[in-house]
Amino acid sequence: MKKAITLFMVLLLIFVAGCAKKTETNAAGKAFVGGTQGLAISFLPNLPPTEVFDTDNPFSISVKLENKGEFDIPTGAARVSITGIRAEDFRLTSNSLLKSSEEDMGAVRIDAQGNIVAGGYTTMDFPEMNYATKVSGSLSFPVRASVCYEYGTNAQGQLCVRKDLRGVTGQASVCDPNRQVPAENSGAPVQITNIRQNVAGSNKIDFFFTIKQMGTSVDSLFKKGSKCDSALANRDVVFVEVEDPGLGTLTCSGLKDGTATSGYVTLFNGEREVRCSQIITNPEDVITPVKVSLTYGYKQFIDVQLKVKHAE
Repeated sequence: MKKAITLFMVLLLIFVAGCAKKTETNAAGKAFVGGTQGLAISFLPNLPPTEVFDTDNPFSISVKLENKGEFDIPTGAARVSITGIRAEDFRLTSNSLLKSSEEDMGAVRIDAQGNIVAGGYTTMDFPEMNYATKVSGSLSFPVRASVCYEYGTNAQGQLCVRKDLRGVTGQASVCDPNRQVPAENSGAPVQITNIRQNVAGSNKIDFFFTIKQMGTSVDSLFKKGSKCDSALANRDVVFVEVEDPGLGTLTCSGLKDGTATSGYVTLFNGEREVRCSQIITNPEDVITPVKVSLTYGYKQFIDVQLKVKHAE
């Protein structure tokens, strides 16, 4: 009897563990996987090593990039630079410490069965290097790998539309036109948050959303196409596009160099609110999707210390 009970408990634990694992990797019914990462950047083990000698001790640097978000990165769209060391001091040319990705890095996605499929990755190998001169004792260098890439975010919510927006008739409706709007974001380091709507007239609703940088505090946001150029005009700039839901005339305020529903905005302290006004031509009681897309340049880095020791 005890053996039977033990066997039953083991099988039950296996079943529970299997169910838990499936829940963690299944996203059926969701629009997006979600998350706040774009690329993940890391050094491959011992590349560079923590210590080298100043005489005949060649070594290499290899960087891994992995797409953790839901935006495709085509070949050449990610650029990695190595700083913190002077190329000539390590018998290299300066342009050898800058490389562009040589493979596509596809987005994380949800397959037809609702399973989460991991994004693509690539490794970038920098030329073998060797410290060029003798040192006294040891020297320490802060080796930094920085990656600049173009990325994007897609978000969607559901607007409430009523025939009687002001509630004059007192008739119950399928939804409340003055409300927080349920929303989903694709996995990316910049997100759409706090979508809300309110009645602005008998045939007009306003809706608002906040663009917020969700990456780490040392990450940098740039205007798309700028290649992470740090000029003031390029910093903290996001291109916004609001898809017209086809209800009538849609206009959004504060968007520059675009159209009535698209353009650039600059984030302040990592965020910015956008307001849109929707004139409704033929009001009816419905829930209708609203979609917002963002595109931007993004830069992040990792550091490691490299010690050069004198060889006796």
